[in-house]
Amino acid sequence: MKKKLKTVIGVVVVLVLVVVVGAFYWIDHIAKVGVEQGATYALGVNTSLDSMDVGILSGSVGMAGLNVANPSGYESPHFLQLGEGKVAVSLGSLTSDKVQVPELSLSGIRMSLEKRGGKANYQAILDNLKKFESKGDKPAAEEPGGKGFVFEKIAIRDIRVDVEMLPIGGSLTRLPVTIDRIDLQNVGSDSDKGVILAELTNIILKAILQSVVQKAGDILPADLTADLTQGLAQLEDLGKTAQMVVGDVKAQVDEAAKKLGEAGTKAAEDLAKTGEELQKGAEEAGKKVTEGLGGLLGGDKDKKDDKKK
Repeated sequence: MKKKLKTVIGVVVVLVLVVVVGAFYWIDHIAKVGVEQGATYALGVNTSLDSMDVGILSGSVGMAGLNVANPSGYESPHFLQLGEGKVAVSLGSLTSDKVQVPELSLSGIRMSLEKRGGKANYQAILDNLKKFESKGDKPAAEEPGGKGFVFEKIAIRDIRVDVEMLPIGGSLTRLPVTIDRIDLQNVGSDSDKGVILAELTNIILKAILQSVVQKAGDILPADLTADLTQGLAQLEDLGKTAQMVVGDVKAQVDEAAKKLGEAGTKAAEDLAKTGEELQKGAEEAGKKVTEGLGGLLGGDKDKKDDKKK
């Protein structure tokens, strides 16, 4: 019996070790897939993540290289990119159904807003978010990234939104809108379940677009500002989530617009100069044609008659 008992205990220990090792090996992959599926589910476009690192013992989570693909038909290969994200929670909280997160830090946000042929990539994304929100209140476990979270604070830093100003492309037609930081507080606190990863993606994206409209809407193309305002108005508000933009956004936008205006003025001057040259060439060509016609209509004959006389 003792020998059998030792054998059973040995098998149990081996199984526990296998589970623990497997958890360490697979948890990064599981978390990575959860983030990718959650964002893809909410935005309606493919989302990929370069790396995910879950520290089981430390309770820290880090990710890098999040890429949200652009809807088809647009120039930029991505709609949104994230440099890195970091969060620290207690191990006990990670194992519960609703995870309490003191702070989530996201940095290196790059977004591209384009409009071509009367259609816009941001409109396609907003339409997908509207569909996502209209699917109703499903149990978190039924959706990708099903664990619920409550974030006391989300700090989004180093944000740059490239807005296409003209349809012809090129660096001078893109207006960079830069935002130092957006702080969100009490995200998921108004829900018994918290927010799942898909809902978190939705909230963060709306917060960025709202900040762009609020801080730079007066200098962006009027149709783009109107599109974003109307599209955001059709989505759910942020509820109890408090939003604050930190840093001077408008001054940076004005500087970029000044450069764009100077480029536009130079282009207009070059066009006017080209027009003057064309007009001068046309006048010279017209003069030659007139002289030629005069010869054909008798001008040369009159000269010959004068010589005979």
